[in-house]
Amino acid sequence: MSFKESSDRFLDVFTSIRTPVDAFVYGPIVDYLRERQSLVEADVLLQFIENGGELLMFDCREAESDELSKHFIYQNIPFVAMRTESGRVGFFYRIYDRDAVEQIKRDFLRMKMHYCLNIDYRKQKKENVGKHLLAVSNLTKAEALILFRLCDESCNGDKISVSEMEDGTYTVVFSEDTVEKGFLGKLIIRMYLEAKGLFADTNCSIQLAAEKTDLTVAKDVLAAVADYGTRKFIVGTGEHYIQFDAQGFVFGRAERRENKTVDLISEQEFNRYEPDYDRNLRKCLEQIPYATVLKMGDAIRQLSDPNDTGLVQSRSRDQLIVQRMETELTDKLDEIVSEKIKDDDVMNVAGHHDEKLFHYLTEAANLLDDARISMTLIDEAMTASLNRQILPKELEPVVPLGYSKDDVDSLMIIAKKTGVSLEAYKEAISGFWHTEITYFKVYE
Repeated sequence: MSFKESSDRFLDVFTSIRTPVDAFVYGPIVDYLRERQSLVEADVLLQFIENGGELLMFDCREAESDELSKHFIYQNIPFVAMRTESGRVGFFYRIYDRDAVEQIKRDFLRMKMHYCLNIDYRKQKKENVGKHLLAVSNLTKAEALILFRLCDESCNGDKISVSEMEDGTYTVVFSEDTVEKGFLGKLIIRMYLEAKGLFADTNCSIQLAAEKTDLTVAKDVLAAVADYGTRKFIVGTGEHYIQFDAQGFVFGRAERRENKTVDLISEQEFNRYEPDYDRNLRKCLEQIPYATVLKMGDAIRQLSDPNDTGLVQSRSRDQLIVQRMETELTDKLDEIVSEKIKDDDVMNVAGHHDEKLFHYLTEAANLLDDARISMTLIDEAMTASLNRQILPKELEPVVPLGYSKDDVDSLMIIAKKTGVSLEAYKEAISGFWHTEITYFKVYE
């Protein structure tokens, strides 16, 4: 969920850093970490505490805690997240990770400010008469949704259409203003790495499930808001809930007991005749992760055991680490290719955005494919060699015209440090080459 209003909408996402963490908090943290010592991050944090290291901590709204955890994993920062008495989530981390964590928080809030609008294609054409549109076609539904999600994390108010074609494929259409921002090629690369690379099946199923959940929840929430005569609850995977009645709604949280029963504690009440009713409802909804509408009995069961839900599909730690690698690979590939082609004739003429994008993706495909071939040959030689420290000279990396050995090496290093073979991305690279791109002017 993106913050689509001004910055004051998300000032309460984080509270101030508390330093140092109160001594009485360390006991539960140490117990928690010892139970999970098999995880590298937990073991590192435990040893840090036992050697006298100090922790810092900040509070986060529970709706953002899961997504924020990914950023800590991406940056290799050991942490522990624990729920606070107020229903928020506390993130504990080493004192010398302070600057890195502050940067994560800034980047996270900046990303949440970005959003794009999924509009109907006919409306998109009507709004762009006399201008050009660019279509990326022949995508699967999951690929189209992943591409839209990546745009949602990068754009700022851009209007994009996602349409199903008669043959069952999907087309994503962008305005010329969006294309001229220059990041579309990079997002297409990132999309293919996720949708056709390692863990592709999991990534696609998560994206499809998220869309289905979003559509169902949006429909159910609208119905619950309109149906004042029936008591309905909106709950998620956290402790907060919204309860509707004839007067309006109550925003509260559930206090769980050891026998899995819960007490519902009202925090705020809102009358449906108040002028800010809709705005307050949106703000409360933003604090409920994976929100869904349930009747009272089902809502109580959900609040008593929020982890027992079919709503949520999440990535494992290994999958998150691979996702981080794919992002790093995309960034490095974009950096190298953009520098290499910046003076090419096609890149320095007005318009022709289909040719520019095709040129960029072809160069990226050639470079990454040669890195894949090189890595595969070297890995095979290492396996077959009796002396694993010496490689035959003829197995030097394959370097495409216009690039350097360092360029190829840098891509292999990114994959190798995560323990991933670029061979897993052969199909993704094929996607770069075969992307269908159409650039056309809209007439009345």
